[in-house]
Amino acid sequence: MVKIKQILILPLILSTLLLGKELKVSASVNRTSIQRDEIIKYSIKVEGVRNIRVPQPEFKNFQIARGPSRSSRFQIINGDVTSSKTVSWWLSPEKTGQFTIAPVQIKYQGQTRQTEGIKIKVLKSQQRQA
Repeated sequence: MVKIKQILILPLILSTLLLGKELKVSASVNRTSIQRDEIIKYSIKVEGVRNIRVPQPEFKNFQIARGPSRSSRFQIINGDVTSSKTVSWWLSPEKTGQFTIAPVQIKYQGQTRQTEGIKIKVLKSQQRQA
């Protein structure tokens, strides 16, 4: 019976520890310059909260080749609780040029955070020799 109480109380304690954490959001890509026939990975990372909806950005001038994929991390080290959620998309450019993936705004319990816009340079594909 004691173990059951401990198991039921643990999530309550952990959620209480996370309530005081500040919401942080960031966006990243694996490359900022690609060729027309290549794919980039775009990710949004949210730190400080566990259950949050990450909206899909507007990928103007890009098509979604794969995704979204989601991953979560939760850890306790010496009583310090951290958590993060990452959502990623693999994008294929529609044409050559310099493009910006627009910032994404995330709201959670009265806090609003915004990612930075990310510039991507799409170059003409190089011809491969046969």
